[in-house]
Order: sequence, then structure tokens, then C-alpha cells
Amino acid sequence: MSGAPLELVQASLREVVKQLGPDDRISIVGYESTAYVMLQPTSTKHKKVVEKAIDGLVSGGATAMEEGLRVGFELAEREAKSFAGTTRVMLFTDERPNVGRTDAGSFMGMARAASKRGVGLTTIGVSTHFGAELAQEISSVRGGNLYFFPDVHDMKSKFADELDTMVTELAYDLNLKIEPAKGLKIVGVYGIPGSALEWRGDSIILDVETIFLSRRKGAIYVGFARDGDRNLPSSKIAVGDVLGQVELRYEDAADGKTRTATAAFAVVDRKAAGAGLTRGELLVDQATTLRRAATLHHHDNDQEGAYQLVRALRGRIEQARDPDLDNELELVSQLEATLGKASGHQGEGPAGKSVDPITGLPPRP
Repeated sequence: MSGAPLELVQASLREVVKQLGPDDRISIVGYESTAYVMLQPTSTKHKKVVEKAIDGLVSGGATAMEEGLRVGFELAEREAKSFAGTTRVMLFTDERPNVGRTDAGSFMGMARAASKRGVGLTTIGVSTHFGAELAQEISSVRGGNLYFFPDVHDMKSKFADELDTMVTELAYDLNLKIEPAKGLKIVGVYGIPGSALEWRGDSIILDVETIFLSRRKGAIYVGFARDGDRNLPSSKIAVGDVLGQVELRYEDAADGKTRTATAAFAVVDRKAAGAGLTRGELLVDQATTLRRAATLHHHDNDQEGAYQLVRALRGRIEQARDPDLDNELELVSQLEATLGKASGHQGEGPAGKSVDPITGLPPRP
């Protein structure tokens, strides 16, 4: 790597050192046409020595990533024998790792072998975007995860707030099974990449090799609908009715024990739903509505239909009056304005008063 990517890597390493404690140790491996050890395992107490090694990193014309990873794992595994804490390799790169091969000398092969010996791998992309597909591939290795830093500001913020969670393994071999109740079917799962899921009969299965600690709040939303191919009860779905159940099984990273849990999806009164549930519903609404609008706009050339969908969505988000959705409201409002121009509704966007879509009149006071 060279230029801006190298500078970002050096800035990242300095930030990592800031977050490490006095009992931690760090080693640095560089790789160009060949790999070389810039810094043998060194206590972070020796800041000047560490800083000199970071400053000494140089750019080269070739990138021997797999050789660099091999040297890094060898150092880490050797160091782990005499170090009581967590030992982890952090790979900084501005190139896409080779994840196609699985032999012992490949990126994935070395990562899998090291994980079995207790050394995890955090891959950090600098100045290039790897995409969700690669992140999922790397995360499929036990103890593996991936992050992307487009600039120094984003990197510093991430390391300052989340370095400890980035390298803390919480659970292994997580298996999540979502099963619909009789007469219902699963019609959507939101919050997880679809490529990470698989069908098993009428149920959806999620397998994750490693779960990392995180301070970020998140949720998984599941959509259920009546199954038209089956005999259904004539009564309507009511508050308290069970829509399905979820089964969870994982190995606790702290003690190695396997734990299981089950819970039911039940209908709740909308008025009693918390802010998180309501917010999540709107986010799912946004995702599905924008997908439909994009199809109408790009595939069906139905600009009017796309505009009306997005306009109605903006109204629903606006009506929620949730400050945590301000960014979503701004995004949808901008898209509404763009589609408004494409469909001949310029001037009817959220900047002015809301108007009746049929009469064009503003609402009465």
C-alpha cells in the first residue's frame, strides 16, 4: 500500500496503541514484495520504541499479504504461550484479501487454522470498501471480523469507542432458528443479510461462528403472514396470539459451556409497544417501501407510483416524531423531492405544506 492508505494505517496503529493498557504487548509486521517483522512483541510501556516502528513503515510496489499474515500468525501464536491476555492479529490492507482459496497457505486457510489455536483475526480495510459479501466470508471464520475505515476521523472514532468490543469474542457457534406458528409463514427477515440465512422446511436458520461484544443496539425483525396454502382459523389474529418462536443455541466464550434459550413471537397492542419496536417497524417499512419504489422507478418506469410511495413513507416517518429517525427522514425527504421532479410534482415536497394528493389543497386548519 502507498500514500493515503499507508498514512491511515499508521494513524490507526497509533490509535490502537493509545487504547492498549500498560500490560499489553504489540508486534508489527510489514509486507511488500516480502514480509518482515518491524517490531518484535514489545510492551506498550515502551512508547518511543513502538512509535519509531510505526513511523518506519514504508510503502512498496508489491503486496505479499498472505506471507505477511503467515508471519503475523506465527508471531502471535508464539507470543500467546507466555501471555495471559487475548492474542489477536489485526490485518490492515487496502486490497481485497484472497478468500477464494481454502488451502493451508491461503488467507482463509491460515485464519481457520489460527482460530483453532485461539488466535483470532480482525481485518481492517483502509481507503477501500470491501462490501458485505467479503465481511460475511471473513466473519464465517471462528474469531474473525472485518471493518472498513474510509478516513482518519472515522477510524479514530471507531477505535476510541469500540476497540475493546472489536476484539472481544462473546460466543461461538451461534445457531438461531425461527419457526412460524401453524397456519403462518415467514415472509421477511430484517437486520441480517439474506445470504447469511437458509431455509430448513418452513423455518429460517442463522449460523454464526463468532459473536463479538458490542455497545451498538440492534434488532432482528421477522415478518409473518397467513399461509394461503393451508387451512387457517377463521378468527383474526389478536393481541397475545403467538406468531412463531425462536430457538437460540451457542457456546459461551467465557466458560466454553453450551447454552440454549427459547422465546415466542407474540402480538402486542400497538399502543403498548415501546419506542424501539415502533422505530424498528418504521425502518422495516422504509426498507421495503424504498425497494418497491426503486423497482417502479428503474424497472417499470412508473415515476408517479414511486413518488407516491416515497411521499407516503415520508409522512409516516414524520408523524412518528422520533428524533432518532431524523437522518432517515432527511434521506426520504430528499428522495421524495427527486422523484417529485421526475414525476412532475416539483414544489410539492416536504419543504412546503403537505397537500392532498388528489385536490392539491393544503389541509384545513
